[in-house]
Amino acid sequence: MSIINESEFQKKRTSHDLMTWCSQILEEIKQDNVEIHKYRLRDGLYKKFIEELLPLSIVANHLSRNNPYLIFQPLLGNQNYDAIVIASDEIPIYYLEFTLAINGEEDFFIRKLLNDYGSAPGCAEYKKYGTKNTGINIEYTYKAQRVDEYLFKQLALIKRQLEKKYKIHYNPATILVILFEDFIPLDPLDIIDAFKSHLNEHPVVGSNKFKKIILTTYSGRVLFEL
Repeated sequence: MSIINESEFQKKRTSHDLMTWCSQILEEIKQDNVEIHKYRLRDGLYKKFIEELLPLSIVANHLSRNNPYLIFQPLLGNQNYDAIVIASDEIPIYYLEFTLAINGEEDFFIRKLLNDYGSAPGCAEYKKYGTKNTGINIEYTYKAQRVDEYLFKQLALIKRQLEKKYKIHYNPATILVILFEDFIPLDPLDIIDAFKSHLNEHPVVGSNKFKKIILTTYSGRVLFEL
């Protein structure tokens, strides 16, 4: 039986309750080796939990600073938003859409190494051998990376996601949340300045269609609004 079910996943919660629930789920996962493997491979609802629930808990804490009574409800389905923010009258005031600014292939390599060996390098050159039928093996070579190069890479991935999302029609009350990696600790001010400068030089047409754009990381070390 899975630790997470659809009913619990879509339950309405305050920011505090959401953060508490996510922490409880993570603790339960840590106690079960089978669930750890499912989590690392993003099996079933773990994919949504990692890509939407954990980011939602971070963003909910941010949005609730001035109103701790806001309610957050993650939703499954094919609608063009992943969660809603509800005020006291039960009417959604924001729609939240989450997207990941990651290199999908590298992300898979890292998750595969974590699942197989319990650790994986944040910066490395990877090589894949084999197929799903014969078995996939990942080899890697550690690679030193300058902080400015790493930052430029993240900016390019963020802009790519922006360009994808602006082509889709959204409710004007939609907040776009973009998650990016911070394996290398980055100064939030450096990211803000670099991203704004990047957008000024290479504007994304239609990025102003969102109520807000929030950039954050799974660690929560970085979070800012555009």
